[in-house]
Amino acid sequence: MKITKAILPLAGAATRFLPFSKAVGKHFLPIVDRPAIQILVEQIAATGIEEIFFVVSPHEKILPKYFSADENLNELLRARGKSEIAKELKKLENCARFFFVEQNAPRGDGDAVLRAAEKFENESFAVFFADDLIFGESPPEQLLRAFEKNGKTVVGVQKVPETEVGNFGIVRPDRDGEHFQILDFAEKPAAQKAFSNLAVVGKYVCAPEVVDALKNCARSADGELRLADAFQFLLKNEGEIFGQVLNGERFDLGNPRGFLAANFFAARRKGIDF
Repeated sequence: MKITKAILPLAGAATRFLPFSKAVGKHFLPIVDRPAIQILVEQIAATGIEEIFFVVSPHEKILPKYFSADENLNELLRARGKSEIAKELKKLENCARFFFVEQNAPRGDGDAVLRAAEKFENESFAVFFADDLIFGESPPEQLLRAFEKNGKTVVGVQKVPETEVGNFGIVRPDRDGEHFQILDFAEKPAAQKAFSNLAVVGKYVCAPEVVDALKNCARSADGELRLADAFQFLLKNEGEIFGQVLNGERFDLGNPRGFLAANFFAARRKGIDF
């Protein structure tokens, strides 16, 4: 089954990057010469996904402008002999069809996914959060291959050190290996109580049943609706969810340390020395 749609929840407040994030979303943090969101979008579009749904706050003005055509700028670049940059911009503008869905209050990532998924019916779809950037083999490509094995929901995971287990959602696998069935989830468990060191890193391919689960599951204790709530609902109702260990170097862009590390890594890949 070909996946043609991806949802990118981007309406979070990003308080750890204030005051920068007061005016500009953290998804626009630059990774050397381009924003993090562009790197993710290019990874998604390279898989053949045709439609990308950004879930944004009502105040988001920059994102639609960034991914829309600007013929005046393109003409200016060509006139100044910068046709290669103009071609790159044009390629980005045309790499997929972009849609913008508003989430007018922080009601959880599950609410964001549900708002976007209601724009299409009974289709499998991908979900990618921009907080984690993975260099190397494309995470969207890895997840789509895993989904093709049985058409069931797939959750991207990576192994993390024991000292970091308490910062993530952790899965219980049914066996060792790169691809496995998930038996349970735990949100930020103490290391000594964790099922494993396999951490959820915000990359998913969801079967249509995830939408039904979001509509029917109980919300988290804080009142927000999360994808994790839907996954737990599915597992309790004999649904099947699989995990896929994602290869690549991961950086957590949700904090300044991870953002700086991502820039140093990307710069070295581009041959920039310090």
